[in-house]
Amino acid sequence: MRRLYARMETLDNAVKNYRRPIGTQSFPARHCQEIMEISKAPMGPVSGEYWIDPNLGSSRDAFKVDCRFDHDSGIAKTCVPATAASKAFRLSSLKKPESSSAWWMSSLIQEVGNGTERVSPTLISPVRP
Repeated sequence: MRRLYARMETLDNAVKNYRRPIGTQSFPARHCQEIMEISKAPMGPVSGEYWIDPNLGSSRDAFKVDCRFDHDSGIAKTCVPATAASKAFRLSSLKKPESSSAWWMSSLIQEVGNGTERVSPTLISPVRP
């Protein structure tokens, strides 16, 4: 009977962590703001590296980001690190289409990639101004 209760407790913790992603590789969040909102720490989470999975599918496609938390304003910034290829890429080589105002990000990701090739950039929530 104890084993049954222990197993139920383990499953309960897994479900809680699934609903409350904490930014680890096993339990990635959608973005840094989500980590800040669900943090149980008295002073909030500490700025640093966390794992995110914007589509919240399998945690296998999660990637590391740098989260910057401003506890006074309640804003969290999600910073995706650049790859060597994206650092060497010149934005001036991209051609802006007449109809789109958000041309550069999608073009840059298609041309170079930044380690998030399996994730749609529209799934990452923008940082609030």
